[in-house]
Amino acid sequence: MQQNHVGKYISLERLIERTKDNYYATLFQNSINWLENDNSYESFLNYFLSIILEAYRDLENRLSLKQQSKEKSATALILNGLQSELRPLSKSELVSLIPSYSEISIKRALITLQSDTQIQRIGAGRATKYTLKI
Repeated sequence: MQQNHVGKYISLERLIERTKDNYYATLFQNSINWLENDNSYESFLNYFLSIILEAYRDLENRLSLKQQSKEKSATALILNGLQSELRPLSKSELVSLIPSYSEISIKRALITLQSDTQIQRIGAGRATKYTLKI
């Protein structure tokens, strides 16, 4: 019996890492007057809630891709994923983004998309990423 997965998990740590400059600025802002016990946690709470909101948006995106995947091919889902992320993605990122297809199916679709010159490969080996052809 095949299980349907949305993905392994949504990493809050990865979301914080992407915005680490804002994270550290928020921590600094909240530490002002900390020794006098006159600091405010409002900006940190706003930052943290924005991270939670981003995680829910990521989940919603994965769920919508999951529902779309019943009707779309792996190649179409890869193109949608690359277009929505607006950054180069690795094969493993695409596998987690499109859980309804196996790694082998995604690899075959990547080869097809490259031969059709719809996407281009950047890097080699483990550092290989894919982006839309401009």
